[in-house]
Amino acid sequence: MRERKIGDNEVLNALLNPVQIVYDSWNDVYIAVSIEGKAVVYAFRGSIVEILTVLGKREYEGITFEV
Repeated sequence: MRERKIGDNEVLNALLNPVQIVYDSWNDVYIAVSIEGKAVVYAFRGSIVEILTVLGKREYEGITFEV
């Protein structure tokens, strides 16, 4: 978060008010994207939600998904 200059509030906003949620079945992770273009990659580990990384708009738009 520090490296990409993404704050706690931006992460919470992406998780609580996503405009898009993508499920990556290969890695068993979800990606929640906020209206500001911040993306949070997270996974469910039992009853815990583990945030794996956060991405800015540029990093998120650079990801390609296989369908």
